[in-house]
Amino acid sequence: MWPIVILLEATGFHLVDLLTLKLDCLQKRDDGYWIVSERDKIKSVPISEDIYSMVKAQKIFIHEKFSEEENPEHFLFLRYKGKMKDRGRTYLQPSLIRQLNIFAEQQQIIDLNGKIFRFGASPFRHRFGIKKISNGASILDVQKLLSNVTPEMAVIYAKIHDHNLQVIWEHSHEYGAVRLDPITGEVIQTKILDQAYENNVDIDWLKRNLTEIRLEQGYCIKSPRTHCQFLSQTHEQPCIMFKCSSFYIDSSFLPYYDQQISMINQQIEEGSMHGRSRLVEILKGKLEKFVEIREKINTQSKVEQSDEYESSG
Repeated sequence: MWPIVILLEATGFHLVDLLTLKLDCLQKRDDGYWIVSERDKIKSVPISEDIYSMVKAQKIFIHEKFSEEENPEHFLFLRYKGKMKDRGRTYLQPSLIRQLNIFAEQQQIIDLNGKIFRFGASPFRHRFGIKKISNGASILDVQKLLSNVTPEMAVIYAKIHDHNLQVIWEHSHEYGAVRLDPITGEVIQTKILDQAYENNVDIDWLKRNLTEIRLEQGYCIKSPRTHCQFLSQTHEQPCIMFKCSSFYIDSSFLPYYDQQISMINQQIEEGSMHGRSRLVEILKGKLEKFVEIREKINTQSKVEQSDEYESSG
């Protein structure tokens, strides 16, 4: 079942198109990997190398499980569990959706209203369309990739993408944003608009590209016209090590620093047990900076929330 679900997410195909894919559905072209459906008319969608490898593995699995006589139409997905009379048949759409809904109940996947989420095939296609627009595809490109999608629906995908960008932008203004002093390396309070102004970054461009400039440990608030002077460095977290003036960290990165602090503490403990004093010394310096960042974000969050409460009172 899961390869089918992954392909729903990766291709935007109708569920019936996936369930009737043939063993020869993969194509390797000069411009990359593609998957092709020929149910009603030929439809092809570019896929990643990982998806290509997954489908190739599924093809090998079916070849090993079923003979030519058992799979005369060369389907990629056939039932191989359950009742003997069902073995070798294609999956039914209601059956697959039912299995997804059972999974939702078992894992307690809930919707915005707090109720158990009900799966359907269409939301996967809509999500595919939104992701394509988020990655720079035009409305026309999405219509070509998603057959039977109206221009109105494609416009809705674009509006949802714009809404998502606005949510991310608003979150970046939340409490607890900090940066590093480019001279001393001290963790100091900042605001994203101030940092953008200082680095000559256009605000409209910044709003549209927050996702693209998000790193693992913070944002890179740097103009796209400016070359990163630390790009060639192989050091871990060069933004922190070199006190980069474009580096911006808000409260959304707290889980990252919590995880890193926990992991470093464990590494220090293991290093101490094995007498690796130099490693422990290096790790402690890194730990101190990460703890400083986390504490400054938490402290600044409390101060700003308190100021907001007093001003509203």
